Amino acid sequence: MAKDRTERHAFSDFVTEKTFKNPALYQAWKDYESFVPRAVFSDAGAPSIYSDGMTVDEVHKRFKSQVPSEHFAFESREESLKYTYRSAERMPDSENHYVATIYFHFLERRLFYSEIRIQTDSDLEKNFISEKQKTEWIKNRADLEELEAVQPQTFGLAQMKMQGGMSYELFVPYVDDQGVEHAEFFMFLDNKIALGYSSTLAREFQSERNNLLRNLVAFDQHLRRAQKDTQLEDSITHLTHPFDSFITPQTMENPASRMAYQYYKTLYHNHPPADFNLKELDGRRIEEIQKYFSGPNDPVHMEAGEREDYLFYLFESEEINPSTEKKRQAELKLYFYDGVFTYADIFGLDSYFSENDLLSFNDMLKELPKGTHLEKFEAYEPITMGFAEFKYEDKNHRIILTPQIEASKMKIINYVFIDEVMEYAFATDYTDIKDSIRNAMTQIFMNLTKSEF
Repeated sequence: MAKDRTERHAFSDFVTEKTFKNPALYQAWKDYESFVPRAVFSDAGAPSIYSDGMTVDEVHKRFKSQVPSEHFAFESREESLKYTYRSAERMPDSENHYVATIYFHFLERRLFYSEIRIQTDSDLEKNFISEKQKTEWIKNRADLEELEAVQPQTFGLAQMKMQGGMSYELFVPYVDDQGVEHAEFFMFLDNKIALGYSSTLAREFQSERNNLLRNLVAFDQHLRRAQKDTQLEDSITHLTHPFDSFITPQTMENPASRMAYQYYKTLYHNHPPADFNLKELDGRRIEEIQKYFSGPNDPVHMEAGEREDYLFYLFESEEINPSTEKKRQAELKLYFYDGVFTYADIFGLDSYFSENDLLSFNDMLKELPKGTHLEKFEAYEPITMGFAEFKYEDKNHRIILTPQIEASKMKIINYVFIDEVMEYAFATDYTDIKDSIRNAMTQIFMNLTKSEF
């Protein structure tokens, strides 16, 4: 039987001294829980979010906090109230206290967002969930009671009113198979996980940006697009990329590449590449991508002529490549034409496999002729060094780069898919591996448009 959550905060049963292990966070929660369920929020999805919602003065007066507030005003018509809590006890072997904050954000002086979170993970006893657990929750759209049963250690909670109802976000740390600590941001709709955003935990605590707020704003944009397409439920239930079942540790052996893919999926769901129609480009601009999407490190911005820009995101895993004795690395590249996001690729910057593991290109072509669906291609589990995608005339064009054997030599085979159906494949020299994706996409685009990409 579902628990009655109407009289308290929606997460009152979830928050315990085990989930909010940080003593300052649990102390702050008592104030947060007593006020926020009664607070009036503006609706981010309403025609005008300024028509209702409590004012800055009303929140300041009615929120009974154990600590004083700090008021911040910004040039973008935004304001915030911040409350900083420090525990009475000190961290082990330290003079510092545990710290947590409550944060209310206002637009045109009206409340539309609130959050509670810790400010550092230093010296906390860690009991993080596994990557497998995190992935299962997202895949199965786990409800809040399933999380309550596990009691995952949690670093923060945020909420914002959207489409007439309240949406929530949980900041839950997890650890991957290599022991790297990550931050997962679970988006909840109707008390079920609808989406997850990932970041490395170290970057989350180094970042000066409010990622909890940024994530909920991006989630709201996703809901608006889905509602516009009258596919809201389906869109939330199947938040996947077509390569989800294809990209595994067996096919994409570089863990940094798999990490880049997980980050890219977040971008793909909320800000997919625009249709590459040079006459009428309509999509996310580079400024928006930089604002709402971040990798584990700040991107390198490169201008290529008057109309082209690139953002390069570097990913590094803790796994060491035995052949180089260096950490495994991968790169996510975003391409912008006239400032609009139109193309993306992921490429492993190092590899570690034996030629004995590679498939024969000629054998593959016999088994997988033109018209083969991606599902059949997946069954062969070819080692994959990268992939790229763009959209043209409402069709998704994707390319998978796999090292294979052709005429007793190792080559890069470029498999070209249009809407998950293989159109053709061609080989390039392995020595040109750094330029393989660029060269392949140039050839594909020139075939399509008779123009250079």
